[in-house]
Amino acid sequence: MANKRTENMNSDRLYGRAVAVLRQRQGLSQQKAAEAYGVTTQAWQNYEAGARKSVFTVSGLEALAAAVGAERDDIERVKALLEEGLSESWLADGSQPLPTSGQSGKVVVFSRRPDAEPTHEDDLAPVYGAVFAGKPDAIAFTPDQPEDWKPLHPNQRGYRDPFYLQVHGDSVSPRFEHGELAPAVRGVWPARGQMCIIETHEGAMLIKYYERRDAEAVWVRELQPEPREFPIHLAEIRAVHAVVGGAVS
Repeated sequence: MANKRTENMNSDRLYGRAVAVLRQRQGLSQQKAAEAYGVTTQAWQNYEAGARKSVFTVSGLEALAAAVGAERDDIERVKALLEEGLSESWLADGSQPLPTSGQSGKVVVFSRRPDAEPTHEDDLAPVYGAVFAGKPDAIAFTPDQPEDWKPLHPNQRGYRDPFYLQVHGDSVSPRFEHGELAPAVRGVWPARGQMCIIETHEGAMLIKYYERRDAEAVWVRELQPEPREFPIHLAEIRAVHAVVGGAVS
């Protein structure tokens, strides 16, 4: 019984730390988060300390996530990363996307191509064809045959399967212009407002701003020819990949 109680207490602390990480990623103070949740700052501090296990229910986690501009799945994801031993301060850095775990349970770094010319960091990422910023008429995605290899973008370090795709079109200009390379990481879910690459079952690769996800679709945003937000139905989506840095030529 004592071991079970200790296990539950540890789980509560991790939930609290995960909420704190997501709050800091959004640049929110504890006071602002408490106001959004509708409690005092002291009560919110107790939540982050894991001292109020009654809030760590399904509905409670959803409300906590909403107060820090996130989703319940984000809390579970950060909790899992903390359990793997990742640094809380590193995860709280909002300039970096959240990593996913490797099959081994650890976050791993992509290994460079064995016969590639070494860079000063000795790591390269493959360039996989073209990602279309506008409506795709043809797809040039080459996951099995990289067109080129580029040095890792600093923000790609520490992630499994980093890659580049070349932007075609101007729907996200001036964030990415036609012909520029977008650094991305496979299978990492983007944060709200972060750029992402949507891979469809038909082979299309679209680069957009991620807004939100609901039970039926992923909602994205583009800037050109006019700003608009629209859904891409989940049934059409094969994978979503986070864009983790600025344009590379």
